[in-house]
Amino acid sequence: MRSILNTFAEIIKTNKRYLRILLLSILIGAIVGIAAVAIKGGVKGIEHLISKFNLKEQGFLYPLIPILGIVVTILFVRLIIKNNIGAGISNVLYAINKQKGRIKRHNIFSSLLGSIITVGFGGSAGLEGPTITTGAAIGSNIGRILRLKEKELLILIGCASAGAISSIFKAPIAGVIFAIEVLLLELTLTAVAPLILASISSVLISFIFFGQESIYTLILTDKTYHLSNLLLYALLGICSGIASVCFSSIYKKYNDFSKKISSKSLKIVIGTMIVGTGIYLFPSLAGEGFQYTNGNINGEVDDVFNNSIFERLKLYGGHILFLATIVIVTKMIITSATLASGGVGGVFAPSLFIGSTLGISIAKSLEKIGFGIDRTNFALAGMAGLIAGVIHAPLTAIFLVAELTTGYYLIVPLMIVSITSYGMVKIFHNESIYTYQLVQKGLVITRHKDKATINKLSISRIIENDFLTLSPDCSIDELHGKLKNVKRNVFPIIDESKELVGILTLNDIRKYVFDKNNHEDLKVGDIMYYPEAMVDYNDSIEDIVNKFEISKHYNIPVLKNGEYAGCISKVRLFETYRNHIKEVSCK
Repeated sequence: MRSILNTFAEIIKTNKRYLRILLLSILIGAIVGIAAVAIKGGVKGIEHLISKFNLKEQGFLYPLIPILGIVVTILFVRLIIKNNIGAGISNVLYAINKQKGRIKRHNIFSSLLGSIITVGFGGSAGLEGPTITTGAAIGSNIGRILRLKEKELLILIGCASAGAISSIFKAPIAGVIFAIEVLLLELTLTAVAPLILASISSVLISFIFFGQESIYTLILTDKTYHLSNLLLYALLGICSGIASVCFSSIYKKYNDFSKKISSKSLKIVIGTMIVGTGIYLFPSLAGEGFQYTNGNINGEVDDVFNNSIFERLKLYGGHILFLATIVIVTKMIITSATLASGGVGGVFAPSLFIGSTLGISIAKSLEKIGFGIDRTNFALAGMAGLIAGVIHAPLTAIFLVAELTTGYYLIVPLMIVSITSYGMVKIFHNESIYTYQLVQKGLVITRHKDKATINKLSISRIIENDFLTLSPDCSIDELHGKLKNVKRNVFPIIDESKELVGILTLNDIRKYVFDKNNHEDLKVGDIMYYPEAMVDYNDSIEDIVNKFEISKHYNIPVLKNGEYAGCISKVRLFETYRNHIKEVSCK
């Protein structure tokens, strides 16, 4: 018995750091679960308060509420937070890939409160992104307080993300897969075990407050599907892919358009007017839309048109696909406008709404031409198709919808729709909505381990400034005197405005320095040449590596805003890379 206890004690002592990570993952999962409960409760509280005024029945007054919510959110961020909250999951990805997992402390509460105001007042957005950001900020700051290594810090951020999806959707498996698939965490037992524990503790908190029932009230009339209909599910996958491409394109183009507007006030006015107009046309598009997503799943697509100017058309089945297309495009536009104008939220819930609306409208249209399709199955498969296409996460989509249905009876159709949609989107968009904004900043998100590590390096860590710089007017005699204490064999040539005008190597000047005959009047400017390769300070590390490979040089000068800023050596670059690998490795 004593030997067993001694062995157990030795195991604990040897794996002390990892056991601490496992305990922290349970704690963070529980905290994220509480945050999800708080964010859901806050939104429901505001919605309940607004519902007492029956504004949906009063036409033009109801769209003013989401506008008010966005304005209040903007004021909250500017006057109280006084800092940029960031774009949800994109912000988390940036922290993972460029900030060593460090997320600002205000994100612990700023994303949570901002999304409660935005979505509670009817802004078209989801709560998943802010919940993930809140949880990631909690995990990041707990890890920093405990002085964890970078790799351990990233595991805690992954735990928070897994816990957020797990608690909101009551889908623990989907939570774990989301953390691996979207945040690009390593698929190792060391990383996966904490994700599982965090996902379990988070979903248990959700069960305590909201019960164990699925977040959608499913009325399953048929728990089977006909093999003859699998081609129709492939068709739905293609349609989901097209819808995902449209959503991504609208989101990206609206963001680009919004950034070009120099006046912040004008940006807010345009965005809120678009949101208000969309919700005036379709009041059902306000907020997360879970009520109407649930209706779509249970075959009640007509509810989407309640109180809208198109309500009188809903009884005509021939118009369903046309009207659904209008609803879907409007939802895409007002979601983009809500987030770009200053609202806080995510695209997860809008994607589920769009997918369910697309699925049931196609099912009803196919019924009209004689196909026997289960509407619920098609609505659920449409949800998976949009999640797979919009956030580039087919596995998350498959398991999320499978868990929502509390069974895996639909797994094959879900796989067909998800992978077809994802494949369609990859043809047109290599980046997801989450990674698009990071690519604009020059950050490359990749699953290639070496490339991912290289891109985490910053140019400030590899640039060197101990190179002897020369003036073009420097004579050969002057140069001879300067070479006594030189340690580098490359000499950047800089003019009075600090602009790089040329470069020389020790081999280039050797014959002039050590053979002074007939070279008395020769100046550096007479023998210098312009470098074949140069690095801009904003270049990605991967671009810099490619320039070394193409040029075959060992030192390349760096320009910052057109001025010489230093040089990068191949030796320093790969030495920094090796040191970074050591830094992030856990003992």
